[in-house]
Amino acid sequence: VATASVQAGPTQRFGRLEIGLRGTYERAMYENTRFSDGQILDLARTNYNGFGALARASYELTPNLKPFVEGTFDWRVHDAPTDFNGFYRDSSGFTVRGGATVNLTELLRGEASGGYGERHYQDVRLATLRGPVVDAALIYTPSALTTVTLRGTTSLSETQLANASGVLSQNVSLQLSHDLLRNLNVSLLGAYFT
Repeated sequence: VATASVQAGPTQRFGRLEIGLRGTYERAMYENTRFSDGQILDLARTNYNGFGALARASYELTPNLKPFVEGTFDWRVHDAPTDFNGFYRDSSGFTVRGGATVNLTELLRGEASGGYGERHYQDVRLATLRGPVVDAALIYTPSALTTVTLRGTTSLSETQLANASGVLSQNVSLQLSHDLLRNLNVSLLGAYFT
């Protein structure tokens, strides 16, 4: 499985209030599977494009504490109308969450949030996927140009199992970001999920 994603959008401050809007895009590609008898399972039928929007509002209570609320809406459109089991997997979903960003030291800050997510599928045979979402992050900034982020997240993920809508998955990632230029950032990301 190979995935690529991008987010872009403005963030504006109004005194202590900060509002951000982002457009999101995700591409997921699955490699076909070959069984020991030579037959091929066409997992490429589950490739999809994901499009979405994210809005976030935060308020700086103190220089070290900033609570926030965040909402996302997205839809996923698959390359093929049905998967290899004959299910229509196109879907739309939303997530709402609340949390806070805390500055622990000058170089280390944290973020934690909790909320609820839901995903509705085009195929009426697939139940709505829903559940709690909990996220947390530690962000270390050794210099003005470099950031290291350890993050744990919950997401509503795709599955290829017959009669299963999707799965609530837990993810852990480590990301190294470096600003090459004022408007150019390069990131290296490693992730593990269940």
